[in-house]
Amino acid sequence: MKSAVDAWKLNLRNKVEELRTLVLKYLTTRDDQQADEISHRVTGLKLMFSDNQIPQALRVLEGAIAQFRQTKNHPPYFLGMMRAYDSLGSVATFAEEQLPSFDDIFASYKADADLSSLVNELVALLERILSEADDLLTAHIARELKIILEQLKARDRRSLYELQSWVDLSIRALIMVTETYTGTHGIALVYEAAKIAFRVKRRLLDHYVAAQKQLIEAYQLSYVQKAVDRIPEMSSEEEVRKFLDAPKTTPT
Repeated sequence: MKSAVDAWKLNLRNKVEELRTLVLKYLTTRDDQQADEISHRVTGLKLMFSDNQIPQALRVLEGAIAQFRQTKNHPPYFLGMMRAYDSLGSVATFAEEQLPSFDDIFASYKADADLSSLVNELVALLERILSEADDLLTAHIARELKIILEQLKARDRRSLYELQSWVDLSIRALIMVTETYTGTHGIALVYEAAKIAFRVKRRLLDHYVAAQKQLIEAYQLSYVQKAVDRIPEMSSEEEVRKFLDAPKTTPT
């Protein structure tokens, strides 16, 4: 049975091979619809890596195709495309000891359709709150909710960590609104948005835990896995202190 990391590598290799085929086809036909498809696939491949670990070969291809489609008869740009094609293989080439980082694994969940659907639902509710419940919100609150909304809309350009942060801020802001304006017209929309935001946060946390599990599996950290299974998540130094001071039992 393939590990999650092996499955990630195989998926990456398949996507890179499909992209290489498309690049050769585009160089033959010079059909800009194929150039658009190449750009779309490059974007998908970049989502499989954390922002600071995107392979240089993908960035090189983006630049080369932008130049080539503007001046297809200019030999240096054609050679640039060929060099970009030749370097694509490095995207899916791993040294024996090289394994994907936690960032790579976690970032791959950006493609989760359920997560995207939940964020879209949250965005739609925030838009409704700002347009339909304007008599409920002060100008100050409306301005800050609009900032959160714009950041959520730009999530394709953000990491999951940043999405997680803006979702958390939206939850806190929406709870403040419900506490302040309970019983006011339009508060039901705010309450519904807070519930959806919690579901987004839960989904992101599930992905974080799943990525951590894949990392443990990739590095074969069996002792660490036992520690994760036995020791609960702690959010404060006080919780850590209490756990360390708890009566110890003799391991069996």
